[in-house]
Amino acid sequence: MTAIQDGPGSALFTPLAFQGNTAAEDLPRAAGFSKEFADRSPKAPTGDCICWGIPFRIDQLAVVGGAPVTIELAQPAKTPWLVFLHTTDLEMPQWNRDGLIEASRGWGKLKERVADYVLVYTDGSQARHEIRRRHQIGMISRIWGENCFEAVGPTRPHAIRPLHEPVWEGGRWPGNPSAWGHTQQRVGYNDAHPWMYWLWAWQNPQPGKKIAAVRLEPAAGRFVVAALTAGKVASHPLRWETRRKAILTLPPGREFDPTLDERGLNAHVQLDLGTVISIQRRSVFDNAEWIRTHVNQLPEISERELIVEYAAHHEAAFHLEGGKTVPVAKVAAAALVKHSKSAVVTPVAPSTQRVTLRVVEKATGRPVAVKLHVHGEAGEYLAPVDRHRIVNRGWFEDYSCDCTAFGKFSSTYINGETTIDLPVVYPRMTVFYHGYNWTTSLNLQGPARRRWLWSLDNQVLVCPPARAGFAYEMKGLLVWDRTPSFQIRFGYLLSYAEYPFGRQWHLLPLLDLQWRSK
Repeated sequence: MTAIQDGPGSALFTPLAFQGNTAAEDLPRAAGFSKEFADRSPKAPTGDCICWGIPFRIDQLAVVGGAPVTIELAQPAKTPWLVFLHTTDLEMPQWNRDGLIEASRGWGKLKERVADYVLVYTDGSQARHEIRRRHQIGMISRIWGENCFEAVGPTRPHAIRPLHEPVWEGGRWPGNPSAWGHTQQRVGYNDAHPWMYWLWAWQNPQPGKKIAAVRLEPAAGRFVVAALTAGKVASHPLRWETRRKAILTLPPGREFDPTLDERGLNAHVQLDLGTVISIQRRSVFDNAEWIRTHVNQLPEISERELIVEYAAHHEAAFHLEGGKTVPVAKVAAAALVKHSKSAVVTPVAPSTQRVTLRVVEKATGRPVAVKLHVHGEAGEYLAPVDRHRIVNRGWFEDYSCDCTAFGKFSSTYINGETTIDLPVVYPRMTVFYHGYNWTTSLNLQGPARRRWLWSLDNQVLVCPPARAGFAYEMKGLLVWDRTPSFQIRFGYLLSYAEYPFGRQWHLLPLLDLQWRSK
């Protein structure tokens, strides 16, 4: 089988070379495995692979069954994370003589201990981790719903388009020309391969030490370790953060191409440790005149600005046309990232503040059913939590109480009350949503010269119930007493705060004119 390439690879991971006991091409002849294993093994991926944005090199395999096997690394590695690409032989439920399956662990023998993996450091110390079925490792084949709790299949989920939009060249979902139900989800999993390798990430308990080898101690059944990769990331590499949005500005003269390939990848922008959920042209509303617009008044549609919705690891990177990369963290932290002759990526404030919206009759207070449209500062449609974020406008492709006008203006009908996620505006507002906060301040001030004063105010705000509830502010001022009744204050406000989408620094100028009565 050819190599798996489910998207661009992250530069934060390095495949670790080792001398296995079986060459990849000899896997079908490995002794002691089932017939199904031998039949499927020619379809096992080999070579340079990228799975979930993590690069692997499948060449020499460690085939284990019976006796322990030690993988000697070609070069000792110091790394905070190790990602294993491994799998087990099939373990089927056993039928009794009455044709029934007695009480069992089910398909794949859930939680059965397969092996212990042991890290051997260069100083002779060791670290051990149990490997259990359908937790850290799965089988070469699976049925629907039989996934792992701590491991994932070899390819990440990806976007697909509904039938009225091009899925990829050819214009239809392969194998099923209708596939209405599947495309309504707008997501493809592609996690039932003829041969399944599983990714499991192990956080190195002693990241300051170099790993010389990995010892594989079998406990039940037979298994294969195909590849091992070192990752220099701060958190679990297979766990993504909640979805966010950004604005991608195409270079002059570049037209938007919505086409997705068979992996769900678009040519304009891709992610390594994450996935692009959707790409749409940005709607530009005249917010200043919004209150005077008519129902279903269509916005302008930008030709170069695209709203990109994505889910990614904090240390992922956008991969743009021309080979440029942009760290997701910089975009999420409201950094403006520019590349000459390339695109511009700017953040969209995440919608993380959940509010309840009620529409009532003024005279009686009774709820009133209405058609509702809400959009954010960037023009992105903000749907209630129980509605479609992207309204399907295809004929009989989906059913909902949403509405779209010419595919340019989305809205929905509510019965007078709904719940919607709105962007967070200011850290000080958290107290209104969580009940209380703690504030500590330190103020220093003194004379500078005749009629001049200086002031330095430090303030810490903590809201314990909030997920992002810490803020620090430092305000520096010079005060000029122009007259006994007139005062000019100017200086700066430096703010560092936690937001649901990350941490941000802000530096703001201050100018304050004060008149006082005598």
